[in-house]
Amino acid sequence: MAISVVNVSSANTSGFAGSLTIPITTPAAGNSLVVICGDIDLNGAGLGTVSCQDDQANTALYTRITGVQNHINLSGTSYCSDMYYRVDVPAGLTFITVTFGTGTNFARVAVLEVAGMNWASPLEHTSQLNSTTSGNPHLGTPISTTFTNALFVSLSLTTANATMTPITGWTAVLSGTGEILAAYLIGSGTQTPGFNGGNTVTFTTNAATFNPTQNPNQQGMLLMFN
Repeated sequence: MAISVVNVSSANTSGFAGSLTIPITTPAAGNSLVVICGDIDLNGAGLGTVSCQDDQANTALYTRITGVQNHINLSGTSYCSDMYYRVDVPAGLTFITVTFGTGTNFARVAVLEVAGMNWASPLEHTSQLNSTTSGNPHLGTPISTTFTNALFVSLSLTTANATMTPITGWTAVLSGTGEILAAYLIGSGTQTPGFNGGNTVTFTTNAATFNPTQNPNQQGMLLMFN
């Protein structure tokens, strides 16, 4: 089974909030979830998200990707990036809730339902660009995969309240006017995450790649039909 994104759900806060619940399209049993969290704290004390859970109310089922966890203070405002994943989910899930360490003035969260992600070693690589200023396009640190057609996921936060769109080849899951953009790409080799918008802006970009190799039960199913 090739890796693919089969559903995308998203939500954002309206005003100061301590948590955010994202209704999701009920995933198929055996698929995986990738949760992408960007939040902004105007007081400069933001800690990002501190937990992620679903209908089963068990935060231990979600793995935080430390390689994309990023909390940066720019001119007194905190810009926080986090990603989580859960593999081999059961049928029937209907929502994801993320909780913020100190609350947040504005947050956007996207949830990807992914088919074909490896359960044993789902995360391959991460990349991080802490803070830089550039004109369009705004490019992050290149990230590579050793697999054919892996899943690349990126999250960018910028100080500009601008209309943001991902660069060519990436599919937006959080975009439009704002300071938080997320996108994904199914690809091979080395890819560079990035976005257009806001002319010259200060931004941070974080990315991860996910393993598309088959799980044992999927291999068994393929043998049965061959």
